[in-house]
Amino acid sequence: MAQILKLSLPRAITLALARKPSLTDQSLPDLSPVTSQLAHLTPQPGLEECWKTLKDAEADVLVITNGAKKTTQGYIDHAGLEALVDDVRSCDEVGYAKPFAQVYEGAHKACEQVEGKNGGKAERWFVAAHLWDLAAAKKAG
Repeated sequence: MAQILKLSLPRAITLALARKPSLTDQSLPDLSPVTSQLAHLTPQPGLEECWKTLKDAEADVLVITNGAKKTTQGYIDHAGLEALVDDVRSCDEVGYAKPFAQVYEGAHKACEQVEGKNGGKAERWFVAAHLWDLAAAKKAG
């Protein structure tokens, strides 16, 4: 996914902002000053409290990402939230990206593995920042 984003984002920005779009490699913007800062972003205010509330209620917190597992785990670690996350799963593990159903099926399997360690199936919630992600998860069950 990161490679796809690296190749497609400069083109998308160029097309969106240019009056007369041209897609030669020489005309594409260098996004490294922006993308190099992603690892330094801080979580949305309230995230830590939310995850602490879930953990206090004995909930398992799984992160399902379109990003690389190592990258996403790095964001969690950088924010000091690693103790609040039970597992991180990447779309790379199933070979599809959101919103494909295979990603959400993989999320169900990840839940089953964690639940198996904790004694059985529990209520599941899916939380996302994007409506398209929620809609796809609902459609996938």
